[in-house]
Amino acid sequence: MALSAEQGSGDRPLTDQPNRCEYSTTPKAVRAGLNNQRIAILGLCAMAIAAQGQVRIPHRLVDFSARREGLGRVDAAEVFDMDALFGWIRQQNLLGGDPDSHHHANWVDCFSYGAQIWEDPQQEDFVAGFLRAIRGAVPLRGLASDIVAALGSDIGYIQLRVEQDWQDYARAKMASGRRGFLLEPSAIFEKIVATAEAAQYRRWFAFCDLAALPWDIQVIKADIRREFGLELLFKTDIAQDFPLPSASLANAALDFEMALAAPIYVGLRQSTFSNLVHATRLAEAPAANPNH
Repeated sequence: MALSAEQGSGDRPLTDQPNRCEYSTTPKAVRAGLNNQRIAILGLCAMAIAAQGQVRIPHRLVDFSARREGLGRVDAAEVFDMDALFGWIRQQNLLGGDPDSHHHANWVDCFSYGAQIWEDPQQEDFVAGFLRAIRGAVPLRGLASDIVAALGSDIGYIQLRVEQDWQDYARAKMASGRRGFLLEPSAIFEKIVATAEAAQYRRWFAFCDLAALPWDIQVIKADIRREFGLELLFKTDIAQDFPLPSASLANAALDFEMALAAPIYVGLRQSTFSNLVHATRLAEAPAANPNH
């Protein structure tokens, strides 16, 4: 038994499925950023556990970028530590044997189910184990450690979530009454310099999707230097010194690992990226780094 993407979309994913069903993402691959794909995989695993089934994790991922047409694919092993992930999946008894049937779970349903599991306090240990397992690929983790070490301990790290897709999303939410969005780099750094733990840092490394920024990065850097006297660095400033990955998802995974290794990290509370950085840090070492 296999459901197509159209049949699966919008249905309750666990309804009337046989116990020995192997769950896999729909043939229509996940079109989402790195950490939404993480949540979708969490949901897929939770679906399989609820149905006493197994899982099939895709070996190729959509190399998602908010401003790129004709999205390509990237090997999952270039993005995630698949040995660690499959080790955890094996511990959950989600691998092995021959399932009686297959259920192709629509990725939106996987994400929604994963978000429910994420918010369930009774699933805290399950989610923490998953987060420890779904870390970046080993080469990316090594590269992240090298970059953070080379940049020194006097630099802070910040999620500059001001890309065009976020601007569009935030403005739509604001039109319906939501508040709390900071959409200009200067508004973000106004809060930085007014926060005691962050104000001592005069250099900042910015995580963002460079291809999706609505402003030129040189303009952003000049504005932040003029208004706040801060030096702002982007990936382009270190591109000649380190072998940065070409795939968008791998670059996002590198950002994630750098944020975990950073002496101080400032993120957006509405961001999946920042929430997962914080949760992963807590899952691995609850009291190791208070400046997150």
